[in-house]
Amino acid sequence: MLETYERAAELCARLDDAEEAARITTQVTWGLWAFYSVRSDIPRALIHGRRLLRMAEQHGTTSDWMVAHSSMAVATYFGGDLAACRLHAEAAIDHEAANPDRELSTASPQDLGVNALSSLALAAWHRGRGDDAASWAARALELAKHFKHPYSEVFAGSWAARLFQSRRRPEETLRLADAVVETSERHGFFWATQGLFFRGCARVQAARDRGEPIPDSALELMVQGLGAYRATGARLSLSYMLAQVAEARLWRAELDVASGLVREARDAAADDLESYWRPELDRLDAEVARARGELELADRCFLSGWELARAAGDHALALRGSLSWARLLLDRGDVDGARRRLEEALTPMRAADERDVVEARALLDASLR
Repeated sequence: MLETYERAAELCARLDDAEEAARITTQVTWGLWAFYSVRSDIPRALIHGRRLLRMAEQHGTTSDWMVAHSSMAVATYFGGDLAACRLHAEAAIDHEAANPDRELSTASPQDLGVNALSSLALAAWHRGRGDDAASWAARALELAKHFKHPYSEVFAGSWAARLFQSRRRPEETLRLADAVVETSERHGFFWATQGLFFRGCARVQAARDRGEPIPDSALELMVQGLGAYRATGARLSLSYMLAQVAEARLWRAELDVASGLVREARDAAADDLESYWRPELDRLDAEVARARGELELADRCFLSGWELARAAGDHALALRGSLSWARLLLDRGDVDGARRRLEEALTPMRAADERDVVEARALLDASLR
């Protein structure tokens, strides 16, 4: 596939019609961006995203700008640059707002407005704005349904399922995952792999919430979805998916397996320069160390995850790590240390009903008694 896109880029340079050459070159460059993105080669994806921006500066159509900014939003999100993701996603949405009567964009398989809204939703959650994130995700789904475009619907549904899984909302995650699987199987879309994965995630989280053992069937769905996803050659978000399986194994007290999965996730993130989920990998390592009684190692891992999250402006993952760290500190009798961690992590959060916020406030209140 890569050779085909590179050959197409060469042929574009030979076209005599400048307008036609510009249009096709944008499509080919987007194809190269998509190839490297799905393979999670973030540096090369960013290179082609910046090329799309330069092309938009030259040609200036609404479609060109939406292609460029929505592509950059995705690449910067997975690269861990949440501020840039938000700026590019908002820019794409602004261009869409300037053309409210536009038709479905055809420069990518999914509508570009849906793409931008979905990216903005995830970035908003990481930045501590869970309610805003849910609103952006709902808008993405509404836009996809407005166009009656099944591929855009499963794209938006899959990214929304990821959002609600990150928020630890199993009912919403399962509803979205089921819809993704149903539509994908009906149309033959590869997004069924993601739907199966998030269906398993939701069932694992639901069992955890009920205080029940993690069922084999739920874990098998996660493994099945992950395996099918990897079989396509896709690597984007592999560190995130491996981390979800690792946490499920951790909850089953399968410490060696969980630790091995985190190592695999780290290797994937390092190979691909996929940075956005690294704070969680540190937290999971800390939880494994804590379960093994290696408390000094747990402290170091919690601190590393905290520093990574804070540097990225990732308030949601900073809070999640702090919540786990505070529990360790309370177990050791360090009430003041636990309180400081929770208070600092809660300050930038803007969604009062976010599950981690609720749990952190409850733990903080309990520590004051």
